[in-house]
This record gives sequence, structure tokens and C-alpha cells, in this order.
Amino acid sequence: MTYAFKTNTNLFYSLKTKTMSHNNISFWVKSLPEHTAFNANAQTFDAQVHQHFDVVIIGAGFTGLWLAYYLNQAQPHWNIAIFEAQQVAYGASGRNGGWLSPHMPGIVSKMLKAGISQENIVFFQQQVTATIAEVRQVCQKENIDCDLHEGGLLTIAMNPAQATRLHKLKQHDHQFGYPQDEIEYLNQTQAQTHLNSNNVKAALLFKHGARIQPAKLAFGLRDCLRTRGVKIFENSPVTAFGKQHVQVQGQKVSANYVVSCTEGYSDALLKNRKIIPVNSSIITTEVLPEAFWQRFGWTQKYLLNDQSHQFFYAQRTRDDRIVFGGRGAPYQFNSVDAGHGHLDNATIAQLQHKLAAVFPEYPIAIAHAWKGSLGVTRDWCASVSLSPNTQVGHVYGFAGHGVAGTNLAARHMATKVLQQQSELERLPWNNFQNPTWETEPFRWIGIHSMYRMLGWADQIEYRKQQPQTTALASIAYKICGLN
Repeated sequence: MTYAFKTNTNLFYSLKTKTMSHNNISFWVKSLPEHTAFNANAQTFDAQVHQHFDVVIIGAGFTGLWLAYYLNQAQPHWNIAIFEAQQVAYGASGRNGGWLSPHMPGIVSKMLKAGISQENIVFFQQQVTATIAEVRQVCQKENIDCDLHEGGLLTIAMNPAQATRLHKLKQHDHQFGYPQDEIEYLNQTQAQTHLNSNNVKAALLFKHGARIQPAKLAFGLRDCLRTRGVKIFENSPVTAFGKQHVQVQGQKVSANYVVSCTEGYSDALLKNRKIIPVNSSIITTEVLPEAFWQRFGWTQKYLLNDQSHQFFYAQRTRDDRIVFGGRGAPYQFNSVDAGHGHLDNATIAQLQHKLAAVFPEYPIAIAHAWKGSLGVTRDWCASVSLSPNTQVGHVYGFAGHGVAGTNLAARHMATKVLQQQSELERLPWNNFQNPTWETEPFRWIGIHSMYRMLGWADQIEYRKQQPQTTALASIAYKICGLN
């Protein structure tokens, strides 16, 4: 079926809707050959064959895959198992925007209030930035082709208030870990040499940042681990876990260590309101012709986002598509996750309008659309912990910064399991205690009110064209705990 609707640029755009199903949860997965993507013959758990493991990891997303990788590197003789409720790349690892981002997870003001020193926050930023090179080196070593391209990150402003926030962001990031020569402020003329759009008013250019094809990375890690003897049991949901055991298919499986790495799917298992699934939505264009790139530039294939309150994030893929994401419908009542990824037409239209504002007066056809679940804590800060008493670990709360963050967190958790002394213990997320989310319906009301207010704030700033951030946005950020 084809839908046509008008954008605010008075151009018609065509959307070819596709059925979102278990085998079509994202463009990333769908674009891969059948033998590398989902299959019905994935290895499932057999309790009669497997009884005890050195380490059991719950969740075969990036966190779990990276943790198994680093543990196997250190202890290749260990019997390591990953239990995945669906299949590798079903969750956020196969649905994200492919941003190997230089930005650290968490809110600096919350870290400072928790007593974390500025020195350790600076260290955190340095470690996240260095993670981009770490991922590249592992991919080279293991022959994982995930379309990794290190082009940096371009954050644009599309009105005066956003430009003001860029100045503040530059000052903030210098204070908390970015060297002076790794962020450049660009005025309108300079910014438009990088992205030739009349709606771009200013930009920050970050030296570090890389695009990836996330499903390729997930499947590459999966294949690497399996060749080295790590067992990945798909379609094998863990229903409960505790000290030295997990429950799978009604069977108790023992392990020396158990680590939960379920991120946006955690609340269904933990039921402690520490982390909830917040939706992020993505559209992907058809392959765009050379004429488009000659007109708009984006030749260095930066990661791309903006400073609006309801911000977008985007990348230019290897085959010259645009993957373009944003929030849309942010949260489902009672922490229901994104399921198989079906995206409603209203959210698709919202993202398309935003895409048309960044690249005006050019007809762009949309080929794919989906949504996924982020893991978000009440204070938007991540946590990495391992109890010395129960030997149960938890990693969660990347809030959209997980492509790089999961690698760093996995390396940190590996040192805990291996009982190694490590400077990574300085990281702010080490044993970080997050508050709980409100109960329903207050959680749903608060989150949806916040996003509605942020949308209104963006409209006010576009209409008034003034340099100050509107007070409505400040109120919304206070509601959601981002101030």
C-alpha cells in the first residue's frame, strides 16, 4: 500500500508501508542475506545437555555479546552461555540508529549530585571517546564488516535558540572531557559548507564519532563467539534468576556468575521500576541519487543530529540512504516494550516532516520504518554492578547512548567477573544507585506530558526566532529529571 501526504514544504512524499514482523524489525536486519539474519533453526536451550556454566549472561544484545567476547578473550576455557528471549539483533542492537557516538551516557548534573568528582566524569568522557577506536580494532581483528566509518559528528542548529544551546554545549563538553581541538563551533556560512541546507543556522563539529550497520556488528559478534565455543541460546527466555542460577523453560540452570544485560527489556524481568522501555522510532529512505548529495553535501558522512528538544539523529549509510530517527510515541503504558517494531503512520509522518525540514524542497521516498526500546532510568544515568555476595551482576540504563556505551560497560563488567583491579572502577556508573520510576498511571502521564511540552517548546522557538530557550522546555526537563 502507498500513502501520500503533504509536508510543510508543500511537496508530496511517498511512503511504501511494509509489514513489521519478527523477520522485518528493521532495515538493518532486512537488508542482510537470509543466512546471516534471523532463522528458525537458531540454537535453543536443552537442559538435558547443559547444566552448569561458569558465566550465564541474560540477553544477547550488544552488552551481552561484548561481555561474552571479553570474558572469552581472558578465559577461553570458561563455559559461557548467553540466553536470549528472541534472537540476536531482535532488540536495540538490531534497531538503533547505528551511532558509535562520542557522547557518554548519563546526566553530568546527576553524577555531580551523587558525589562523583569532575575528574572521574572527565575520565568517563575520555573512555567513551576511546571506545570508538576499541570497536574499530576489534572489528579489524575479528574481520567483522559493519560498515564502520569514522566521520565525526555534526550537531546542527535550526533556529537561534538552538544556536545558543550549541555554544553552551561546547563549553560544557570542554569542561567535562572534550579537548579544545576536538570540537569546533561553525557559524551559518561554515556549517553550510558541511550540510548545505538553508535551514542550518550553526553547528558543532565533533572530531570523533562513527557510523555502523548495527545488525552486522551484532551478527559478526555472534558468529565470532560461536566459533570460540560460547553458547548462545536463542528463543530461550530467562524467567527468573538469583544467586548462581537462572530459570529457563522451567529448568534451573546453575552458574558461578549471572549477569543481566537486558536493557530496555529489563523491567519485565526485574519488576523493580529501576529501568523502563522508552521508544525510539526510525525511518530509512530509498537510495538517494548523486544529485541529492551534490546539492546537500554531507560528504564526510558525519553522524548528524540537531539541538531541538525533540531532537533527531541520523546517518548516511554505505549505500547512500539516510537513516533518520527520533522519539515519536515515546512510551507505552505499564512499560510495554516496542514488540516486533511496528511503527504507526502518525510517527512516520512526524519524522518525515523533520527530515523535510533538514533537506528542504527535495522529494525523498521512505522505504522502511520501525521502532525499538531504549532502557531509561529515572535519573537517565547508567549502572554497572556486581554483588560480591550473590555474584549477580546488572548492566543497564544507556538511554540511547548504548552502541559505544555497551562496549565500555562490558569491559568494565568483565574486570569485575574476573576479579581484576582496573581503573574502570572510577567510571561514574560503577555501582550507581538509580531511583525508581513512579507507579502507573503517573509514569505514563509524566512522560507523555514531558514530550508534549518539549514539542510545544520547539514550536515556540521556531515561531519566535529568539536566542533564548523557552521556559516551557525548562519545566519539561524538570519533570523528566534532565536538569
